[in-house]
Amino acid sequence: MVSRFNSTLRGHYPIEIDVITQKLGGFDAHFLVTAFFEGERVTRDSIHYLHMNGVSIPVHV
Repeated sequence: MVSRFNSTLRGHYPIEIDVITQKLGGFDAHFLVTAFFEGERVTRDSIHYLHMNGVSIPVHV
């Protein structure tokens, strides 16, 4: 099962995982991957960046 959402950024974690678990049953583990490569976003050293025109811009700025 793969669920793509950005709940960690919006503060909705773990509710979406809880709903999926209620609907489909339990899982042995889940992984949080703090990156959205298609949107040119990645987390490095606990800072989330947006890549624009070859420049990494911290999203919180």
